[in-house]
Amino acid sequence: MEINAIVVLIIFIVTYIFIFSEKVPRTTAAFAGALIVMAYGINRGFLTEKESVDFIKFDVIFLLMSMMIMVNILLETGFFGYVALKLAKFSKGNVGLLLILLGIGTAFLSMAVDNVTTIIILIPVTIEIAKKIEVNPVPLLLAEAVLSNMGGVATMVGDPPNIIIASYSGFSFDEFIYHLLPPVLIAGFITTLFVRRLYLHMSGESKKRYDCVKDLDPESEIEDPVTMKKTLIILTAVFILFMFHGPLQVSPSFVALAGAAATLLVNYYDPERVLKNVEWSVLLFFASLFILVGALDAVGILKDFAEWTVDVSGDNEMVTVIMVLWLTALLTSFVDNIPLTTAMAPVILHMGDMGLNTAPMWWALALGVGFGGNATPIGSSAGVVTVGIADKYDYHISMKDWAEIGIPSTLISLIIATLFIVVFWGFYS
Repeated sequence: MEINAIVVLIIFIVTYIFIFSEKVPRTTAAFAGALIVMAYGINRGFLTEKESVDFIKFDVIFLLMSMMIMVNILLETGFFGYVALKLAKFSKGNVGLLLILLGIGTAFLSMAVDNVTTIIILIPVTIEIAKKIEVNPVPLLLAEAVLSNMGGVATMVGDPPNIIIASYSGFSFDEFIYHLLPPVLIAGFITTLFVRRLYLHMSGESKKRYDCVKDLDPESEIEDPVTMKKTLIILTAVFILFMFHGPLQVSPSFVALAGAAATLLVNYYDPERVLKNVEWSVLLFFASLFILVGALDAVGILKDFAEWTVDVSGDNEMVTVIMVLWLTALLTSFVDNIPLTTAMAPVILHMGDMGLNTAPMWWALALGVGFGGNATPIGSSAGVVTVGIADKYDYHISMKDWAEIGIPSTLISLIIATLFIVVFWGFYS
């Protein structure tokens, strides 16, 4: 390995160590690493400023930004609190049923809104509901986190790694649904049964709990019904256009940008009011990761890793795909799935350059990083956020608490994903 490759790899590893150590904000670590690797590459002559900027997948940035704008406007209307209270009222005080309803509700919301946003919105509401009915909210929060990660796998916009995969692979919105929704539904169904069994001691209802949820008023959560209806109509139109973006010859990022602009326009929203709530640090984090991974690719490291993977699998495509599924799932247990996906995507492109069919590898990557993130609380952004918000409300989620539900649900979902790939190989390839 030449000196440039060694130095870039060291910069990459040190940056990732800082990202995962949380000693400094992860965006700061990624941004600093990107600037250092750019400076080194420009000085050594294997990168230019333009090439470094070109590494950034702006379609991913614009898609994320646009979805954040629409979701933030919908959030201000009280829609998500309304949904949570509706589910709580429907449970009639039966805690076991409430757990299932909140878990499934979170999973389906995560298919439309990225799972991190879903968790940020629903966790505080769930804690308030648990306080009202006097039950421990931790099992409810864990069920939401795990099923949120699963639900996010099913669509192109449900999980940030899927947006990255779509950008590299060129797969359409409906292709994500066709290939990923079936295993997600089966895995989600079995996991829900497992969760129900795990927390069986919470089952049953009481007169006191029934009275608490009976008095809940979901309508009181809605602060701006007119804006809510307009935004929901636009979001529905955006998802319809996502499904037909191929025939219409427009990109998903353009559709999302148009949806964000329409939402601002019809609701007469002051852009500054909305844009201040956009997670700019997340967007900068993505841009910095693209530069870091682009530098790795520029010095040939990712190509070498792709060749090693193919050699280990003995040029057997199915074995390679299953390796991608389980290896990324294992890594995602300890490494946040966003930077892992950003690093793995160019590796799969190199496998394509070697003559392999990459289609099943993309689906394996999506399933691996999506399902694998449930094994530990640091495996996905949704898990990290769940633990963090719970701590703010003085509810500690231990590694033991997480492992009880996270490890079995991960194994269940990965086994189902493996069976889908093997049995329906022709469909995925």
